[in-house]
Amino acid sequence: PFVKKAAYYPALKNNRKTPGELYRITPGGGLEMLANTKTDLMAAYLELLGIDLPTALISLSPDAFSHALALGDSISDTLTVTHLGAIGSNEITFSITEEPPVDWLSLAPVSDTLGGGESVPVALRFHTAGLDTGIYLTTLKVSSSDSVAPEIYLPVTLEVYGVPSIAVAADTLNFGGVMVGEQGQ
Repeated sequence: PFVKKAAYYPALKNNRKTPGELYRITPGGGLEMLANTKTDLMAAYLELLGIDLPTALISLSPDAFSHALALGDSISDTLTVTHLGAIGSNEITFSITEEPPVDWLSLAPVSDTLGGGESVPVALRFHTAGLDTGIYLTTLKVSSSDSVAPEIYLPVTLEVYGVPSIAVAADTLNFGGVMVGEQGQ
């Protein structure tokens, strides 16, 4: 006869089990779930039934962008979009938008289709033309056909700083009397 015995031990919730330790067959032919957390209990059921939870097939690197530039400067960076699926698996399409849209960042390409195991570099160009000094923020929203991760958000920060402007009119500067080699007490 099949007997199921499941236990949840809240006092041991910090002692997570590893797969394979989540259930055992008892000497009498029963099934005992050995879970210390609710997560372990669900994992034990899924492992017993042979169900693997789906994982995201789209990967983005890096997961954030931050640059500090002087007024008038620009810099390029790259976002790599990767399809983590096996070669021959279903294609994933993606598109990238800025939320909110900004004039100081440009992207190319903004959409593409990837087969399993493929990656594509997305060129990002940060430029400060027409900006004042300060901190500017936007978010890249990557929408894809990946059912596990249909939307991924990447924070983008641009800090614009001013460059001092120094003008000297005289060909010669007079600093007055300057003491050389003396030390004060």
